[in-house]
This record gives sequence, structure tokens and C-alpha cells, in this order.
Amino acid sequence: MSTDPVPEVAAALDLLLTQAALGPSRRFFPGTSALKFAWALAGRPGLAASRAGGLAAELARVAGGGSAVAPGAKDRRFTDPAWSANPVLRRVMQAYLATGSAALGLLDDVPLDWRDAERMRFATSNVIDALAPSNSPLL
Repeated sequence: MSTDPVPEVAAALDLLLTQAALGPSRRFFPGTSALKFAWALAGRPGLAASRAGGLAAELARVAGGGSAVAPGAKDRRFTDPAWSANPVLRRVMQAYLATGSAALGLLDDVPLDWRDAERMRFATSNVIDALAPSNSPLL
């Protein structure tokens, strides 16, 4: 048995070069999993309507200043006191958290096999994290 690490390094390099050639869009778009999700969601329009109604109600509470949405204890993105003291920033943060929660909840509602569900959860959480208001230099 050979202990030569060259084949392992070559395999990793091959994977890296293949991913670079395919471009970043393939990494972030879940492909057929997104189609399966859309098809399953189309078969259950009440799920999307229910989530949209719940999100609209929560966004109305956010706009009125009566929302109790708060970041998790381990969420370090919003530890600066400005996120809780400034009414505008607090509302932006709450709207972001409510929207992200609704999107992930919709993924939980739609029955998919575990592989498609994980791909969709990965892609959705990446988009949600990328759109975080804490990532915006204007805020």
C-alpha cells in the first residue's frame, strides 16, 4: 500500500479547478432541487399564502413598533447597541429577521427528500445571510 499523498492532492486540485470552471453561480443555485421545491410549492398554494399572510402581519407589527422579533442569543451580527436603541435600525433588523424566518419556515413546510431539502436550505440561508442589514455599510 502506497502512502504517496499525490493522488489525494491531485483529486482536490481537480475538484477545485472543476468548480472554478463551472463558475460561482452553480455553487449557489441548487439546480433541480429548486425545481422540485417550486413544483411541490405549486401543488400547495395555501402554504405560500399562509406564510405570506403571516409575514405581512409581522411586518405590519414591525412598522408599528410592536414586534417582538429579536435576534438569537448567539447571533453576533446585531450586538451593537444601535440595533436595539435606534428605532429605524431596530425595524430594519426585525424586518430582516422576520423575512428570513418566513423563508426558512416555507422550506420546512414543503415536503422534499432530505437531499433536496438540505440543498435548498443551504442556498436559502446563504442568500438570507448575504442580505443581512449588518452587511450594509450604509446601515
